[in-house]
Amino acid sequence: MVLTEKEMATIEDLHTQELSCVEKYKRYGQEAKDPVLRDLFADLEKKEQKHVRSEEHTSELQSLYL
Repeated sequence: MVLTEKEMATIEDLHTQELSCVEKYKRYGQEAKDPVLRDLFADLEKKEQKHVRSEEHTSELQSLYL
């Protein structure tokens, strides 16, 4: 499946937003005083990082087929 330039730009924008979320969760976790919140943000950060890596892997695989 070939994506249009607009679709690729949208995917890149979403990827940038995902990376921003990772950084925010990390910062919020570091700033949180409540251990429950620290754990929550650490968990969210890990899940978001996993999602970003998955997106990057998918993007790499897709580029092999273009």
